[in-house]
Amino acid sequence: EQYFSHIQQAIIEKHCQHHTIEPKTDKAVSFGVVRVANISPCIALTRYLLNAEYPENIQVKVMAYHSQQVLLLRHEQEKHLDAVLKRKEKQGESPKAFENLIIRQHIAQSTAKNIIFVLVATPVEEVGRDHDFDWAVIEPSSYRSIIQLAGHVRRHREGEVKHANIALMQYNWKAYQDNDQQGEQYFNRPGYEEKLNLETHDLKKLIDIELIENRLDAVPRIQKNNPLNYRRSLIDLEHVVTQSELTRYQGVGPETLQGYLAGTWYLTALPQALNPFRNSEASINLFLTYDENKESCYFAEKDDKGYPIDREDILQIQHTELSDHERGNLWIIRDYHELLEQYAEKQGLSKRRISLRFGELSFVERDNAEYCYNDQLGLLKA
Repeated sequence: EQYFSHIQQAIIEKHCQHHTIEPKTDKAVSFGVVRVANISPCIALTRYLLNAEYPENIQVKVMAYHSQQVLLLRHEQEKHLDAVLKRKEKQGESPKAFENLIIRQHIAQSTAKNIIFVLVATPVEEVGRDHDFDWAVIEPSSYRSIIQLAGHVRRHREGEVKHANIALMQYNWKAYQDNDQQGEQYFNRPGYEEKLNLETHDLKKLIDIELIENRLDAVPRIQKNNPLNYRRSLIDLEHVVTQSELTRYQGVGPETLQGYLAGTWYLTALPQALNPFRNSEASINLFLTYDENKESCYFAEKDDKGYPIDREDILQIQHTELSDHERGNLWIIRDYHELLEQYAEKQGLSKRRISLRFGELSFVERDNAEYCYNDQLGLLKA
């Protein structure tokens, strides 16, 4: 709660400094992102913000965004975000988001003078999304990830800002939770610390505070580094790890860069097979399957012929509901049954067939773990 309360304070502060006045209601509105490293704190923080107390003149609308969500629901979510967060207006123009039906309803129904739309996201927000936020709060895991997320703040807008529009947490969640134990690795998955250790995980000691107070960009990652300082600098750590990967000149096999350059392994698919973009753990593909007899849904795997096999009891998945208060503070509410009906009517198929086509959810199973699922929050290890 202490860690999340700092994030809540940063959200309010950044909104007060970076918002747009909606002309019809004269309300201050902002769209911001809180970037966290992992799914568990993403969902936990979302629920904290849904239930937190705010000053009377502030209302917050929250959405969780991560990879362990049903494909159809995630598509609906991304379609909305893509429409609302493409901010290419010129200085002084109102955001097109104010014309969106969902955003208009929130603004019209709220009695607060300040409305804050908060996306709580994992690194899925960093790559491949053309979103433009007014501000960001970032849980650090690498300097590269900080740069990536910074590229989504005022992404397509011109003009200077008077106050910093990004807040960096002094510690990431794991280091804060474990009191930054010496010798432990906290800036990994994502991060670079799986190769080398840092002396501390206090961001005030790992980055140049004066430099980023004025400008946060990729320049430090392309300047010559101090290789002896890698244990005391997040940037130097990344340089050293990258350099060590690129300069193994004695490598000979398809799994090494030198082997790839000096041999003819590029004629085969072996280098890609031995060096996947992500060293992902084996995952299970489930489908949130519609049962036409019970008019309800359950998680199933497909057999060799594509027929569903109920896996809820074996995987210990419990379906949970949000309280009315939490649902009232959601940014968007997606109805899986309603979406199945829409797609079924459009494609001339049954709701069950649609669920077995677009209801996919991929996750890594843990031994003896129990799971909670909710349409608005996704799947979480209990």
